[in-house]
Amino acid sequence: MANPVLVGRALCPALAFAQLSVLFYTLLTAGSPLRKAIYTPWMNATLVDFYITTCLFIGWIWYKEQTWTKRLVWAYLVLCTGSVAGCSYLAIEFFKLSPDDPPHLVLLKDRHTR
Repeated sequence: MANPVLVGRALCPALAFAQLSVLFYTLLTAGSPLRKAIYTPWMNATLVDFYITTCLFIGWIWYKEQTWTKRLVWAYLVLCTGSVAGCSYLAIEFFKLSPDDPPHLVLLKDRHTR
């Protein structure tokens, strides 16, 4: 069975790269996202869904981070880049764990709590 911490270390950067690739591809092929034609009711619903999830993710980051500086920087990055910053944050957290640690420690503020 694969080590969950090592899977997290590999999967999170891969997902960030995939999202970044899709973003650049879309910008190159479809142009700017700031066109009136793309603002349909479904797009509005998608944006509301995205920002609710983003707020929850930022809340978790604020719980985990100890300094206001890190909290604000990560909140800004997640708000501006979404999944790219979110996956990057998770990758960093997985790299802080030992391969022998249980993967749920990535969620906790204090990694010494088991």
